[in-house]
Amino acid sequence: MKWLLPFFGSLVIRGLHASLRVRHVRVEKINNSKQYVLTFWHQHLLLMLHARYRKPISALVSQSKDGEIIARVFDHYGVESARGSSTRGGQAGMRDLMRQARAGQNIAITPDGPKGPPRIAKDGVIFAAQATGLPILPVAFAAKKKSYCAPGIA
Repeated sequence: MKWLLPFFGSLVIRGLHASLRVRHVRVEKINNSKQYVLTFWHQHLLLMLHARYRKPISALVSQSKDGEIIARVFDHYGVESARGSSTRGGQAGMRDLMRQARAGQNIAITPDGPKGPPRIAKDGVIFAAQATGLPILPVAFAAKKKSYCAPGIA
């Protein structure tokens, strides 16, 4: 039963992605960097699994129950997890992430975390970049409603 919710979660995310027209902008920044710290706001987490990151990659994920579901969804995408957050297990999670980076993996962090405040970066992403010597590559996801015109109206 533990696998059921993450499995369906990954199907929902894949279905949502399939319903979108996706355009990657300035993807050369990722392509031209050998290894990096990928960062994005927590509110963009859902569709970042379809961003143009390179594997192997490991993401810092909360030790909460929700974090466990997210980590298992990541498994369906081949994304590894280091468990910890600013409120629980952060140091252990960051140490695990540093080990994975030293082993050659890219790492991903949401610098504002689940508890926020939204779009205000905490120090963890700076620490990760300094400790590993890797560049920080910020990425974002944006969507807009498609506008429709009635036939014959310009």
